[in-house]
Amino acid sequence: MKLAIVVDSSSGLTEKQAKERGWHYLPLYLTIDGKEYRDGIDLTIDNFLDVYKKDSKTHTSCTPIGQSLALIEKLSKENDFVVVYPISMEISSQYNNLEVIAKQYKNVFVVKSKLVCQFIVRDLMELEKDVKENKLTVRQAIDVIENRDYSEVNVLLYPKDINALVRGGRLAPSAAKLAKLLKIFPVIGLENGKLEKFHKGVTFNKTFINTVVDQYKKVTKKLDKQILLLDTENEDADKLLQEALNEIEYSKKIIRSKIPPVISIHTGYGAIAVFFMKLREDVDFYKF
Repeated sequence: MKLAIVVDSSSGLTEKQAKERGWHYLPLYLTIDGKEYRDGIDLTIDNFLDVYKKDSKTHTSCTPIGQSLALIEKLSKENDFVVVYPISMEISSQYNNLEVIAKQYKNVFVVKSKLVCQFIVRDLMELEKDVKENKLTVRQAIDVIENRDYSEVNVLLYPKDINALVRGGRLAPSAAKLAKLLKIFPVIGLENGKLEKFHKGVTFNKTFINTVVDQYKKVTKKLDKQILLLDTENEDADKLLQEALNEIEYSKKIIRSKIPPVISIHTGYGAIAVFFMKLREDVDFYKF
């Protein structure tokens, strides 16, 4: 059986990294100060900050439908099954566009995604293993992903630059003005695929430490999850996480990375994201 897997750049992978895994790639598009870039191709975490500045005017958009259609049509002819795993269907129209295309092909499946970044990579690595080693059908392996409980907040996002949230349309200007006046830092959680207000605090550092500790105890106590730390140019990220870990019993390896450009563009400089992830095997297996 020939199985083709397609990710978009919300997975945190570059096109090169996806190809190294044998996967196919659809870039989301970023417009920065009037110039358009293909996320994960033209811009990666290595050169993103050469282009993106604190006062940049930004916009993000889905993969052009024609580009998605051409890839899916080609893969549908060459493979028995095609699995496409996009950015969360609750925060982008990318899923809807891909689902319209997939309905034209009996062997193409679009995962009803409620996740972003390394969660997508984890799910697809496990899907491949379920199909090849655990003898699940492709549909059964997709069902494993789609039937998970997404009500728990497993991602906490700490944007330090409130203006970036306004420019990206994630926060109303009036709310940002009030937050600045009261010196409040918002914490955003990924819940059921949506970015929801999770908490707020007066100081960034204390808010980060307290919420990481509390949420870790809540979501990890029984499920033994591991921590993934991502940031966008926050020099205190590792120190802050260590301070939080000093208050809990945590002996596993920290998975460390950077926030992908398509998310950084909305969260701005200094942002930190903490993921609480359940992995089937040792972290090294996933090679993030």
